[in-house]
Amino acid sequence: MTRTINHVLQEGTNLLKAESKENAQLDARLLLSNILNYNRVELIINKDKEIDKIVYDEYMSAIKSRVKGVPLQHITCEQEFMGLPFKVNAYTLIPRRETEELVELALSLLDKDHNQLIMDIGTGSGCIPISLASYNEKVNCIGIDLSQEALKVAKLNGQINAVADRITWIISNLFNSIGEEYVETVDMLISNPPYIKTEDINSLMTEVRDFEPHMALDGGKDGLDFYRVICRNSKKYLKCGGFIIFEIGYDQKNAVISLLEKNDFIDIQYKKDLSGKDRIVYARKKGTQQSIISSRGELDYVK
Repeated sequence: MTRTINHVLQEGTNLLKAESKENAQLDARLLLSNILNYNRVELIINKDKEIDKIVYDEYMSAIKSRVKGVPLQHITCEQEFMGLPFKVNAYTLIPRRETEELVELALSLLDKDHNQLIMDIGTGSGCIPISLASYNEKVNCIGIDLSQEALKVAKLNGQINAVADRITWIISNLFNSIGEEYVETVDMLISNPPYIKTEDINSLMTEVRDFEPHMALDGGKDGLDFYRVICRNSKKYLKCGGFIIFEIGYDQKNAVISLLEKNDFIDIQYKKDLSGKDRIVYARKKGTQQSIISSRGELDYVK
């Protein structure tokens, strides 16, 4: 039987549609593109090209995995973030568009003319510090995660994006293994921590609930466990005037603001994402010594 790219794409699309998968056509195309190492235009140009049984079997295996709910990114082992290539796997949270907005905000607050140290708590794939280092040559970063397997992926991503020499990776349960040499040295502390309520984990979509690491999802009974610890301990490492920036769940703005207030952070601000949901809360450490951070950006002041 002759199998052309066009025929195989249609077969893959039909199998995904039969399981009511959203974006069935797009997923089918991306999976074949990944296997053939073709871009979209090359798939179209070569639509009548015959593919051999080895490629066909590999493609059908990928389609069957997607039918079972395995995330597309775990099948291809890739996800683009901030225009950069990242490797991902079952040990890392898949980088999402909302987190790009976190990185964009951080970049707008940094000063391109001075060296700055950024700490990322719960770094996962390393997408946040790697992106910041890639787009600001004065940035050095510390990426912290409890998962040794996640940090292996992060280190690889640092090498792929040619910023490995400006990022230090540390295995630590939040701040437990952070050395005294980092006390009051950090200009900006960023975290996209686990913020899903424990009782809500089972109601997440299959791709998230069954295939992404629960360590990166479960934020405790009220979803705020990690925010409490970070707000309480981050001041030890931040310079006076340094920024703390959080990604938050859509309904957590007021709770996170309250935690920042209780821990004496100042200039608390928030930002909505492109869908209009509250997504980012950030503030500065109180003090007279100013961190080398610009004050650019027109956002909503809370206090």
